[in-house]
Amino acid sequence: MRSFLKLFFHAIPLGLGIVLSLISVSYTVKIISERYFVDKIIYAILFGIIGFPMVVASTIKFANEFKWPNVTTLKKCPCCAEQIQADAVKCKYCQESLERSLI
Repeated sequence: MRSFLKLFFHAIPLGLGIVLSLISVSYTVKIISERYFVDKIIYAILFGIIGFPMVVASTIKFANEFKWPNVTTLKKCPCCAEQIQADAVKCKYCQESLERSLI
């Protein structure tokens, strides 16, 4: 439950930024099509200035907080050549015990 709330509250700025960015784009399209843009250009600039940075910042925050497992922590089992974790004591595929070298 706690991780769900954490994810939910981190997703709010991302969703708000996407909505503001879409509003900014829609106002820009209206400006181009109607050629009457005195009031709409202010909204397009305002929503764009607020929305686009919120999307970028939220995406960077998500990427830093929810990382994928690092591929470099894997090694090959000397017996079956399957990819296993570097600190494994026993291979999960062939059940062979792996000896650790003391360095």
